[in-house]
Amino acid sequence: MPALPVRTFFVLALLTASIAAQGQPMLELQSSFGTSPSYSPRGFFASPDFVTVTLDAGPARAFASGGITVALAMQPPQTIPGIPDPLGIDLNTVVFTLPVVLNQNGRFLFSVPFGPGLAEGWFVAMQAYVATPGEAAPLRLSQAMGLVVLDGSASSIYVDGDQTGAGSGTPYDPWPTINDAFANLPAGPATVHVDDVETAPGLYEEIVFVPSDVHLIGDTWYSQSGVRPVVRAPVDSNGHVKRGSVNVLQANNVTVERLEVHLSRHVSRVQARCFWCKTAGNLTVRDCVFTGMAPGVYTTRAVFIGPDSDALVEHCTVTDIEGDPNATGVAITISGIGIRVGGGGTSNMTVRNCRIQNFYTQVLPGISHVQAIGIGFHNAQNVILQNNVIGPFLVGPHGGATGELIGIQGTLNPTAQQVFANNVIFDFSLVPLSGASAQVFGMRLFGPSGATWNLTTITNNIIDNLDPGTAFSIASTAYDSPDSLPLTVDYTCIDQVMIPFSPSSFIQGPGIILADPLLDPVDQSLLPGSPCIGTGNPALPPPDMGIFGGPFAGPAGAF
Repeated sequence: MPALPVRTFFVLALLTASIAAQGQPMLELQSSFGTSPSYSPRGFFASPDFVTVTLDAGPARAFASGGITVALAMQPPQTIPGIPDPLGIDLNTVVFTLPVVLNQNGRFLFSVPFGPGLAEGWFVAMQAYVATPGEAAPLRLSQAMGLVVLDGSASSIYVDGDQTGAGSGTPYDPWPTINDAFANLPAGPATVHVDDVETAPGLYEEIVFVPSDVHLIGDTWYSQSGVRPVVRAPVDSNGHVKRGSVNVLQANNVTVERLEVHLSRHVSRVQARCFWCKTAGNLTVRDCVFTGMAPGVYTTRAVFIGPDSDALVEHCTVTDIEGDPNATGVAITISGIGIRVGGGGTSNMTVRNCRIQNFYTQVLPGISHVQAIGIGFHNAQNVILQNNVIGPFLVGPHGGATGELIGIQGTLNPTAQQVFANNVIFDFSLVPLSGASAQVFGMRLFGPSGATWNLTTITNNIIDNLDPGTAFSIASTAYDSPDSLPLTVDYTCIDQVMIPFSPSSFIQGPGIILADPLLDPVDQSLLPGSPCIGTGNPALPPPDMGIFGGPFAGPAGAF
């Protein structure tokens, strides 16, 4: 029987002979990762690799005809009238159908060499059909199989929280937890690939400690869902105050990428963190989302990086961080910081293209002081904050007297480089329940008096729509005297701020604009007619103010 066109093989007029149907045909993939298990919905190969595909329909179907259809996408299995096997490929994405004739054992196989250059995550889908006249169901479909290109290096380890066995770290037998993978790392640098969890509770409920020379990436290598794997520490009544859900204690050459990390949950503790680094050299945190509410905790630090660390945090989102308004033992204050670098030592921090928003949006009765800070640092050597969006901050009603909303706050070092460029700080609002006062700052900077600040750059920023209370665009104060610091601010747009410019706060350089920047409310790009287009610092092309200007121009937040 000739091979059937892909769009007609499942709508045949089916024979109704009384002969019992054979079993479902099976597709099998052999590659450098080994052989796919029977009826596996996934097959894996590397680039380069040599792949062999086998269609096995059983010896009773010797010399039967059929085909192997290759498509670009799978679909939820769909029942077809009269056919016992579901269709699992998306027919709208079919690339080609390879006609096949089974051998005397009811099998067909072909081999394909793949060269280098295929990107990890490259995906195609296959489904085979076999037509055998005389069977009760003469047309049978194999289970659809997705073929995925994975990192085939010996240093790659695979994790899937849906794994029910002990695991060994291979794609066909992954570790069930991230810490299992860390306990079984090969010698030297390693990459730990993490899939999202589809079974309850839908996350990795563990406290993760990332060792040196590890790239931890939530690349959804198995499901290809694109959903970030979620890591959340279990509720711990006796946990260490400082631990987050993901931690780097003392390690070097660590990358944490593409995870959703929730606040740690330490009952009746004073502080919760999503990510905590005690100290690290060459740390990168990229494309992560930090979020969550911490029961029993009233102080939060979404990302906390300790002293003597060299860290880059880029394209991350901190959002919907909530302390517990009913925490036991709360004195008077609830406090949250999006990204913070601890003091002392030789800390070097770069935060760029990040988005920090939404602190403490719920009602906070009985709390007399609320503080929310987007990015904070203390006594770090070099601090570079570029192309970040901080806001909106809408702090919910609280019952006390004071509140502070601050975009960027820190202690400057006059002998180190500090760059605050192309940031957007906007839409700060604090809602007191009764008669409370609020201090709102776009930036609040401290440092020693009498110092020279020629290594500090504040340029191309936009500060817009801060709460109409006592709001400052940028304020500076010496920590050892009542004086302000002689910091120069240039090429910056300030609008809807009660105190947009005070000579005692900073030195006004060229390019200061006091006008509506016309920000797009969705991505904070500049709308047509914005006065910030082309009027930024000419030394930092493209010369626009805000996140779409300067050398790191582009969207802020996780991808």
